[in-house]
Amino acid sequence: MATGRRGLILLLIHAALMQIIIFGMRPSLSYAALGLGSSPAVLGVLSAFYALPALFLALPAGRVTDLIGERRGMVIGAVTVAAAAAVAVSAGSSLVTLMVASVLLGCGQMFTVLGEQSYVGAISTARRSDTTFGIYGFAVALGQTVGPAMLILPGGTVDMPPVTLIFGVSLACAVLMLVVSLFIRSPARSGLVERLGMLRTARGVLSTRGCRTPSSPAAWCWHRSTSSSRTRR
Repeated sequence: MATGRRGLILLLIHAALMQIIIFGMRPSLSYAALGLGSSPAVLGVLSAFYALPALFLALPAGRVTDLIGERRGMVIGAVTVAAAAAVAVSAGSSLVTLMVASVLLGCGQMFTVLGEQSYVGAISTARRSDTTFGIYGFAVALGQTVGPAMLILPGGTVDMPPVTLIFGVSLACAVLMLVVSLFIRSPARSGLVERLGMLRTARGVLSTRGCRTPSSPAAWCWHRSTSSSRTRR
């Protein structure tokens, strides 16, 4: 497993592969649905299904990533994306199968991005955090540029790209992304007990002697303003 600069390089490869898959599969899923005679309304539903995991599972997925570490989160994401591509390859003439693939793709993307961004934040130093995120953003943009190019792969027609081939290439990229994930080592993490949540921290501060103030925010502001005016006098 890799850490440091090598770990960052592996992460950049991981991020680029993820975006290649997303930006290749999402339009291909829509083309596949069009090939089945779907209406624009159905295309909208298909696109919305991709966002459902993030809508309902983003917070729980973030907590899971905190518990299991960035590497395992990226592994879960890669496995889920590979499952999405495999389901899309076997979709045939089933619109429901395409929707299942869209949901799986959204779920895998959510776990992957959570793990990647958490990893970037964990390995970045105070002086180089912006630089590291900038490099990560470049890898993401590179993948977003390459992904749509899969639509011009040979085997398509004037009206329809080779969607089955694109899903197969996406599956291969997902397998490669899984292999890369296995070589990434999560940075050292403090124990769960030591990582206090925001609410517990706020309660601790407010319970400190000299910091306790009236219960409501408005009363707190009034208390602070009157205290300041008395001090100036």
